[in-house]
Amino acid sequence: MPPPFQPDILTFLPVYKPYVWGGTRLPERLGRTSTPDLPCYAESWELSDHPDGMSAVASGPYAGQTLHALMHDYGRAMTGRDATSFPLLIKILDAADRLSVQVHPDNDSARRHGGEAKTECWYILEAEPDASVWAGLQPGVTPDTFRAALDMGTIPDLLRQIPVTRGDLLFIPGGRVHAVGAGCLILEVQQSSNTTYRVFDWNRTGIDGKPRDLHIDQAMRIIQWNDTASALTTPGPEQSPGANRIRDRVACPYFKMEELTLHEPLNVRHAGDTFHALFTISGGLHIRGSEIEIDLPAGTTALVPAAIPAYTIRPTQGIAEVLRISLPPENH
Repeated sequence: MPPPFQPDILTFLPVYKPYVWGGTRLPERLGRTSTPDLPCYAESWELSDHPDGMSAVASGPYAGQTLHALMHDYGRAMTGRDATSFPLLIKILDAADRLSVQVHPDNDSARRHGGEAKTECWYILEAEPDASVWAGLQPGVTPDTFRAALDMGTIPDLLRQIPVTRGDLLFIPGGRVHAVGAGCLILEVQQSSNTTYRVFDWNRTGIDGKPRDLHIDQAMRIIQWNDTASALTTPGPEQSPGANRIRDRVACPYFKMEELTLHEPLNVRHAGDTFHALFTISGGLHIRGSEIEIDLPAGTTALVPAAIPAYTIRPTQGIAEVLRISLPPENH
């Protein structure tokens, strides 16, 4: 039996991925001073219980332990649910170039065809002028027209192209064809999955000089062919506890995201049935639990386990902009 869980606000060592489309904004803009020597920094896996990039605790009584080990020993204390693996993967993407046109399975298609289900959302942290993404199909696209466009290299013409700017949020359910355009810095929240089916990679080669694999047959089986809705979401109504502002940005069966603008301390209490993952967009944040307190600079992530149902957050450098990620109620 493991010893009783020591309620602790947890930070983790990022796991970096050097995909061909990555840039240098993760070390340059986010103040990451201990990044490994890589050709580029496409993704930083901030909070992950996935074997392809496992998070390890950065400091404190659990320093060096993996998120998976903590979930194995203290699943309910971590998430408020009976679970032995962490259900979400939170990452930062720096798209210096376009990502491939791709699609992920939803829960149903993963059960039928294999792979890991992946519904995700993108919060745009930065976007260069004229930056855009592609998400969803134009009306009238069929499997036949899609295959013909693949042969001609014109797949982007069949997708909805959406201009984006800082603070936009896009929802990408499994089965929605999508690609991130160049110039976007994104916080991505997703189901814990690393299944990606690429259908078009802009006729380029990977870091190794070879074309990256495509997965057209797998993708054709899972694409939602009637998916023509806009991926761009509308913020929910604003709450105003004191001088602070809170608004819902997205809610689905797998995760919830809120955007907080903090002018003064905010006392948080909840039922203990979910964790709170906090990402500081700008400014600085101080988090205080009953016994533990930490500072969270801009561009960094912390996990407040479900076993800490009351905590206080306050800005440390003027106004703090914060994203709070949690699980929806179990009866969602």
